[in-house]
Amino acid sequence: MGVHPAEIVIAIQAIQAIGSLVLAYLLMYFYRTQPRAFLRHWARSLAALALYMLTSASSLGLFIAGEPSPTLRLVFSIVSLAAAYLHVVWLLLGAYEAAYERTVAIGHQRAWLLLASVFGVVTALIDPFDPDQATLRTLLRFDLRYLITGLAFFVAAWMLWRMQRVQHLIGIRIGVLGFALYGLQLLHVLAVSLWQGYFGSAVFYQPYIGLLELLSTSIIAMGIVIWLLETQRIRTDIAQSELAFARTHDPTTRLPNRRLLIRQLEQMLEQPEVKQVAVISLHVKRFAVVHRAFGWRQAEQLMARISNRIRSNLHSRCVIGRIAERDFMILRPTLDEPDHVRAWCEEFLKKVSRPISIQDREFVVGLNAGVSLFPMDAQHAEPLMQKSQRALTQSTQFGRGVVLHHLIDSMSPLADESSIQIEGELSKAIEQNQFVLHYQPIICTTSGNVERFEALARWNHPRRGLLGPEAFMQEALELGLLGAFEDLVMDLALGQLKRWHKALSRRTSAHAPGQAANGDSRLPGMALNLSAQRFQQQDVVERIERACRQHAISPEFVELEITEDIAIRDFERGLTIIRELRQFGVQIALDDFGTGYSSLAHLQELNVHTIKLDRGFLRGTPGDARQRKLVAAVIDLCHEIDMRVVAEGVETMDQLDFLVYSGCDLLQGFLLQKPRPANECPLDFDLSTITSHRN
Repeated sequence: MGVHPAEIVIAIQAIQAIGSLVLAYLLMYFYRTQPRAFLRHWARSLAALALYMLTSASSLGLFIAGEPSPTLRLVFSIVSLAAAYLHVVWLLLGAYEAAYERTVAIGHQRAWLLLASVFGVVTALIDPFDPDQATLRTLLRFDLRYLITGLAFFVAAWMLWRMQRVQHLIGIRIGVLGFALYGLQLLHVLAVSLWQGYFGSAVFYQPYIGLLELLSTSIIAMGIVIWLLETQRIRTDIAQSELAFARTHDPTTRLPNRRLLIRQLEQMLEQPEVKQVAVISLHVKRFAVVHRAFGWRQAEQLMARISNRIRSNLHSRCVIGRIAERDFMILRPTLDEPDHVRAWCEEFLKKVSRPISIQDREFVVGLNAGVSLFPMDAQHAEPLMQKSQRALTQSTQFGRGVVLHHLIDSMSPLADESSIQIEGELSKAIEQNQFVLHYQPIICTTSGNVERFEALARWNHPRRGLLGPEAFMQEALELGLLGAFEDLVMDLALGQLKRWHKALSRRTSAHAPGQAANGDSRLPGMALNLSAQRFQQQDVVERIERACRQHAISPEFVELEITEDIAIRDFERGLTIIRELRQFGVQIALDDFGTGYSSLAHLQELNVHTIKLDRGFLRGTPGDARQRKLVAAVIDLCHEIDMRVVAEGVETMDQLDFLVYSGCDLLQGFLLQKPRPANECPLDFDLSTITSHRN
């Protein structure tokens, strides 16, 4: 007994459906490790293709079995055609997002998917039972689908071909070949179908024609897998090289940071031909004014422009670095006498201190300088830098342009009355609860809701108004008041968190504990910054445990943010404290990652829950391709070692789209919400309202 040709078609469709499901599962596996939106779209496209194949095979099976129920076959046709056009939309969405590295708005996605499914249903319902309209049904249900799907695969192949011209990855090229072959095969099937309809005879190989689709699918699968593996390897290589650069350079100016500058100074002092080195610290006077008037971004752009101006006026033998938010340092080999060094610095400051235009307004750049000299003031790098900065402090306090360190003792230092005054004010502020907290939400990209708030201290000064931490934190540390201040902040923050939890619990009716009234929003947590002084105290874990018990807050809702330099000062003790805090249940976040000491080795050893990318990482994204690749690679690496990633400083929709596309877990920044008092913080925040407003 011979095999019916339709049975061969059914077998091939079943095999292709199983292969599509396997590939869809594989793509979702990769999506969990590399949360790229296009992987999810392609997985759904393949699942829809499998559904089309299975329902089409079932409908064909009913036909050859002589099934008398046309209604059942119509149901199969409706499902298969709806799935077929959903397959096309998800295919194109994935290709677009892969090629252009940007996400399509959720509203647009839903509209296209609805339109595709409706179109599939309508084509199935046109004259479904009239035997005289069999040709029309074939044209609408099969030929039209072959044409649209074939063209869609060609469009996807074209988009990926444009991308491979930039990335030059073998996996993309194989994928392009597979997409193009699949599209060509579908157009070939269309031609065969039209031939049969016109001439009334089938080509001899028609039952086996689906094998070409199966071959094309296999090539696509191989290309995508190779591409993803190549991407992972490249991102790892980029991350290692870029993180090495980020450890030793300022992200705004791309200048060496303090750590690298010390090493460069040490190397300079070891050179036998170098007899004298001037270590010159520069302070930009009105950085804070620009920061308050124009915002952080403009202030950083100001520093970048000043750094370019400084470099253009230096000899190639000089080295420049950025050692603090508003401070630069120059290493200048010289044989000049101290007086000549001073004269050179004064002339240099005149050249650099020219007006800069900021938003069509002229801003006068003013700088102070402090100078230490090798070998006069010190013999080694770090003491030279410390004495240079001490001279700079004298320069800013006494209003002098340039101060040489060896002349400091000959000055007549004034009593620092401001320190005495602020000591009394700070002590009084803590006693009288003059400090208030503002809160900035940290948003989950998956749920779109608030996962936690970061508590940010403000001093409600009776005369000077509301002051940010830059106005008092350093003084609190130097005056020994930081511990009392942090106890107050923790008490205020956990108290507010308890009030929020009670408010949400009252709104909870029949929903599960730990969820808000909408049934799918977890109770928010609280992120607190932990200073080096507090982290190094023997009773740090006990203090945090006591604060959680006092406010009846489960430790899982508390996240402590520490910087890497804090954790590694006493590395073994740092690991012990982190381990004890984790055992208690507190979440640990590594703050300001990408500045200072950031390293892959420490990242793995510290075993924290969350990495907070410094806002400098986002600078230039998504326009800067190199920075974009670095951010994506860091996110992937953190996911590989089971750490979540928070991106700070999200200020534009382009940054938000890029971070969502790259699989960043959590977002924080002015675009989402500026720090606000507790009564102005919405607990029912929804990220989709921002993206829909953009649309």
